[in-house]
Order: sequence, then C-alpha cells, then structure tokens
Amino acid sequence: MGWVVELPRFARIVICGIFGLAITMLVSPLVDGIYLGQFYSPDTVMIPALISTAAGVIVYVIGWRVFVGFAGERPQFTRALFVYLVLGVFVTVFTVTLFIFSMSRR
Repeated sequence: MGWVVELPRFARIVICGIFGLAITMLVSPLVDGIYLGQFYSPDTVMIPALISTAAGVIVYVIGWRVFVGFAGERPQFTRALFVYLVLGVFVTVFTVTLFIFSMSRR
C-alpha cells in the first residue's frame, strides 16, 4: 500500500479533493434534514451549505497534511494515512452507491 505515496503530487491532490467532495455530498442531506426540521429560518438559509462545505474542507485539509504534504516534502506511509485512505475510499464508494440507487429509483 506504500505505492500511494509515490503517486505524482497532482494525483494525490485530486484524490484528496474527491474524498472531500464525497464527504460533502454525503453530509449535505443529513445537515439539510436536521436544519429544515429543527432550525429553519429565512435569515439563515446558507447555514446548511456552509456546514457541509466545512466538513469537506476539513477532510481535504487532513488529506493535504497526511497525504500530499507541503512543497518539497515527500509524505511517509503512516497509520494516519492508512486510516485516511480506508475511510476516504469507503465514504466515496458509499456516496457513489447511494447516488446510483437514488437515480435508479426515479
């Protein structure tokens, strides 16, 4: 599994972006449902989008630190990177599966 740190920097950035986007898509309906059911106010309609986006950005930043690294730095394959990759792949596959099933029900 150590081959993932040998990927080009751009590929690692794209993977982190995909994981961040997947978590944003997965969290959005949950946040929207809670917000609309409990806290809706016409003055705060942007709050659910901001919360969902913040979750995606947090996942992206974590990935940047453990997977991409700073300029000139080559990341090491650590336990944190392994957990990030396993959870990221799981969330991405789960999100795509939910999307496919929701589209097939229409």
